[in-house]
Amino acid sequence: MDEMPCGYVAAVILHPGIWWGHGPRQVLGWFSEARRRGLRVLAPGSPWLGLLVAADTVIGDPGSMTAYAAGLGAAPLLAGGISDIAPGSTPELLHRIARHYQETVPIWRQIEEASARWGSEQALRVHSRLTSEPGRSARLLRQVMYQLMDLPEPGQPARLEPLRFPEFVTADSLRGLSAEGRVA
Repeated sequence: MDEMPCGYVAAVILHPGIWWGHGPRQVLGWFSEARRRGLRVLAPGSPWLGLLVAADTVIGDPGSMTAYAAGLGAAPLLAGGISDIAPGSTPELLHRIARHYQETVPIWRQIEEASARWGSEQALRVHSRLTSEPGRSARLLRQVMYQLMDLPEPGQPARLEPLRFPEFVTADSLRGLSAEGRVA
């Protein structure tokens, strides 16, 4: 966080298994110093898609969250998770075309380099792996659901809900959760 220039925001999205495997108290303990310096931690269960849409760069393993962000245009900086990648998979594509995190190089320089070498061509390569029908998923999924239920499809277009704002951890946001992440 100390390397970040003024005006930039850093946020972390954690897999639910991290929250519930270690408990909110432990997770917040790990991030306490970074949070004091400005890191925002997405609250468990909070909507995360808006963060990916807004991101310029994403640091993550070559999994689905990083792929979604890269397909939306955020420059990926890969860290970990590259030992058992299936050939021809989206993670393998990310592994080949994205910059990889290096502990010996200042993070801010790596973010700048990742952004400089990531463009619409790379984003499109990842995006094409995520969907073959861009902009049509609501209509297509609704059509399949109504067919499976053996019901006629409504005449009006499928409605999409607007993205909800992400909620970040605050001093009060995790009250009522036990150390194991269960509602007390």
